[in-house]
Amino acid sequence: MHKLYLRGILLLAAVSLITSCAKTPERVISPSVKAAVVQGEDKSWSIFFTGGIKNENDSTAFINIEGDILLVNDSGDELISIPFKIPAILPFETGVIKEKIDIKGEKAEKLFSMLAVSPDKLGAPDEPGNRFLDDKNVKLDSIKFEKKDIVKLLGEKVK
Repeated sequence: MHKLYLRGILLLAAVSLITSCAKTPERVISPSVKAAVVQGEDKSWSIFFTGGIKNENDSTAFINIEGDILLVNDSGDELISIPFKIPAILPFETGVIKEKIDIKGEKAEKLFSMLAVSPDKLGAPDEPGNRFLDDKNVKLDSIKFEKKDIVKLLGEKVK
């Protein structure tokens, strides 16, 4: 009886240890950008970034997610930083990031060079400004979030 009790405690401890360690997102999924000319501004462009962050946990939801994504060139030099916020990502779901930033000057030149986009031709039929990004050009620089057990989170929403 004592051995059975001890095995039960060890099993419970092992399950608690495994489920309490939530896997943190490490990369951005399907990153892309669209560049557009800012109307009424000379040499100013809007960059629309789209991507996703996946929650690969089975019982942990992420809430109040904040972070920064870096776009880097092939040498690893930082081009621009894109801050983002996502209210919640449930288990096995992907939180969608859609952010817009405006850029000018040298930052714009370096980004357009990396994207192989001619800023003078943006908006023309042969240069819509859409580009999918290689994983090597996108870094999840920082991410902060609260972890919440999905059962508790859903229980709070029902009350």
